[in-house]
Order: sequence, then structure tokens, then C-alpha cells
Amino acid sequence: MIKSLNDLEGKLGYTVEELKDVLQNLPKNYYQFTKKTVKPDGSIKSRPISPSKNTLKDVQNRLVSRLFSKFDFPIHVQGSVRGKSYVTNAQAHLDNMYKFQTDIVGFFSFVTNKAVYDSLIVNNFSQKVANLITKLTTLKGHLPQGTPTSSYIANIVGLGFDKEILKICNENNIIYTRYVDDLTFSSKNDFQDLTFLFIQIINRYGFRISHRKTVYKKGGLEITGCWTVDDVLKPTKKQLQKYNDPNTPKTSKIGIQHHFKRLKEYSK
Repeated sequence: MIKSLNDLEGKLGYTVEELKDVLQNLPKNYYQFTKKTVKPDGSIKSRPISPSKNTLKDVQNRLVSRLFSKFDFPIHVQGSVRGKSYVTNAQAHLDNMYKFQTDIVGFFSFVTNKAVYDSLIVNNFSQKVANLITKLTTLKGHLPQGTPTSSYIANIVGLGFDKEILKICNENNIIYTRYVDDLTFSSKNDFQDLTFLFIQIINRYGFRISHRKTVYKKGGLEITGCWTVDDVLKPTKKQLQKYNDPNTPKTSKIGIQHHFKRLKEYSK
């Protein structure tokens, strides 16, 4: 997409020397905190979050707004893509009886700087441009969580294993979508015997799946926060319980109402 450093300067409004100055003080352009979430079994999951700040954050925001947000992602890529959302991701699987869903564990952490560089080269960035963008968007050898660019770059890196997965899907009438690190498959026909091939492909690219979040099912299934059954998107039981809970704040209920409205609009 960008063949020269001069073109990159024009896109970002920063000179190469200014960008290199940012790289000289890279650790100072990040801060860290730990995000804790409660898992279904009651245990606590901790994730390191490393948002960017100062000039680096501005550079990354410009990379998103002037470059990555304009990237022509294939239709199966549903996360961090203009015009797509968690609802359109679920909508793609309506009318299909058989569904398979899995999740890549620590997706960003397993996206190495080499994977970022190689993916940019495959997508027609020059070596010098790919090298500089890789340095501006990775931290300690991988994609950090919490930066403006990470989800977009993860999408680009994921196109590698997507290509192999889509070949199998197209040959077997299977719908495939990826919402960043959530992978969903569906078909009118039983395809359970193919699921191990999808997992093998993911593993071959250096990623591993969450067995807890991996499920093959006939009938309704929750897909990115939407309950899919037949040709209708419905709220999950958990969402309904939260909405009907008198202790739920009014502002939260307004957000849930908006979610319900979207589900109705995107149902067939």
C-alpha cells in the first residue's frame, strides 16, 4: 500500500526523523496497568494492558485514521472494520443449523513483530515502511493491548490463517467470520469432522485456542454477545436478567435497550 518512506511521511504528517525520535524513547511512550476479570468458574483473570501515550499515541491514531481504517478487509473480517460490528458478525450465521465457535488465547501477545512485518510486506508495503511501522506498533516483540493500532494489525496478521480456513469453508459451504480473535463457523450441513482441521491451521500459525470457549453445536448459539437461533437475533439470558434487575443503573439499561433494538434491526 505504501512503497516509500516519503509516502509514509505524507500520510502521517511526521518526518522519518521525528518518527525515529519517538522510537528512541519508546518505553516512555507507553504506560501499563492490569485489567482483572472474573471467569465463569469464579477465578480471576489478569491481563496486562499497555496503552500508548504522548507523540506515539498520536502517530498510531494517524496510522488508524489515515491508513488502517481504509484497509480493504474481506467480508469475513467483522471486528474493528468500518460498517461491521459484533451484531453483523452474529447476523452472518443466521439460518444455519450447525455452528462451531472458538477463541484464540492471548491473540495480541502471540502476534510477534516478525508476523507484523511479514503481513505488511504481503500487503504491498515496502521493506523500509513495514520495518518502521512494525517498530511503531509493537512493544517487546509483540502487539500490546490497549493501543489504537493493535486490533487493526491483528486483523491483517489474521488474514494469513484466514486464507487457509476460507479455502476449506468454500469447498464445504461453511460460513466463516472472525471478530478479532473470535472465530465462528456455521453451515446448514453437519461439518463437525472438519473442526480439527481449523484448529490445526490456527496452531500451525503459532496461536492456540481456548478449549473453554470452543464449542460445536446444533441449534442456537451465543455469538459475540448475540443469541442466534433460526433467522432471529435475540438477547442472551444474562442480558435479559441484567435488564430486568431493579439494581441495574438506568444508564446501563439504556445501553441494553439500544442493544435489543440493534438485534431486532439485524434479524431477518
